[in-house]
Amino acid sequence: MIHCQLPIIPRVWCIIGSYAFFKKEFTALKPIFIYLIALVLISLVAFLLYGIDKKRARRNEWRIREAVLLGFGFFGGAIGALLGMKAFRHKTRHWYFWAVNVIGLLWQVALAVLLIVRFH
Repeated sequence: MIHCQLPIIPRVWCIIGSYAFFKKEFTALKPIFIYLIALVLISLVAFLLYGIDKKRARRNEWRIREAVLLGFGFFGGAIGALLGMKAFRHKTRHWYFWAVNVIGLLWQVALAVLLIVRFH
């Protein structure tokens, strides 16, 4: 097992990752772990972008382009984008934000299921 000297949350990921990557019986789960870690990171960025954009909207400052927000939601950060929309009450009246993020969530879940079925 790899020794992880990190704060508690990254340490948990390090322990899970080292167990999954270095134990022979879990080698088939590598793609799903990599995919889920990527989704978590992209979702975190999407959530933060929605919060930053909401803060800038209140201050009448330069805003984050809608294409950036929609892109992060569709290409891996749908969970973070949807949570950001709800938590910050931002872009909730625009139907296309809901549509793009829900469609993104559907394909992200479908790919996770495919990876589990294919590599399990």
